[in-house]
Amino acid sequence: MYELINVSKSYGKNQIFTNLNFTIESKKFTGIFGESGSGKTTLVSILGMLDQKYTGNYIFNGINITQLGDRELSTLRKEKIGFLFQESYLINEITVFDNLLLNVLDKENKQLIKRIRELMDKFAISDFLYRRVSTLSGGEKQRVALVRALLMNPELIIADEPTGNLDKTNSEIILSYLKSLCLENKTVIVVSHDEKVLKYCDIQYNLIKNGKLERCL
Repeated sequence: MYELINVSKSYGKNQIFTNLNFTIESKKFTGIFGESGSGKTTLVSILGMLDQKYTGNYIFNGINITQLGDRELSTLRKEKIGFLFQESYLINEITVFDNLLLNVLDKENKQLIKRIRELMDKFAISDFLYRRVSTLSGGEKQRVALVRALLMNPELIIADEPTGNLDKTNSEIILSYLKSLCLENKTVIVVSHDEKVLKYCDIQYNLIKNGKLERCL
C-alpha cells in the first residue's frame, strides 16, 4: 500500500495540493484522470519520488520516505519503481539492446540480459532487440520503454499518459500489458485523460482543479 498523508504542495503562490490524503492499493490497476492543469504531473512526481519539496508524509509500502536521505531515496526509487511516459525517451541512433543497457554499469550481466530477452518475448518484440530504434513504430517504441521500466523488477509501475502518442490499437496493446502486470503482484498507476484507460481500471480517481481526488470506482 502507498499512502500520501496530509500532503501539501505549492509552486510559489500557486497551491496545488492542500492536506491531500490518498491511498494506492497494492496489486491493483489504478487510473487517475484529470484535465490539464489539475496537478496530474505533480502527483506523478511525488508518487515517483521525483519531487520531495512538499509537506506531509509519503508511506511507501511501510517506509516513510520523507525520513530517508538522498542516497537511500535514489536506491529505493531505482529498485522499486518503474516509469512509463508519453514519450519513449529512447535514443534513435542506437539499437534497442544498447538503449536498454544504457544506464547499466555491468553490461555483461547475464541475469539482466536474460531478463531483457524474457521481457522482449513477453511483449512480442524479441525480433527488434538488435534493430535501431529509428526503425520502430511508435507502438513498438512504447513496448521497448515498458521493457526498460520493468528491468529491475519494480513493485510499482507509474505510467504518465502512456497512450498519448499512440493509435487505438497500440493503446489497447500497452494497456493490456500494464493490466497483466497486476496478475504478477505488481501495482500499476496510470495517469491519463484517455477514456480507453477506463475499462482497465480496478480503481478510478478524478483529480479536480482544487487539488482534490474523487474516487469514482
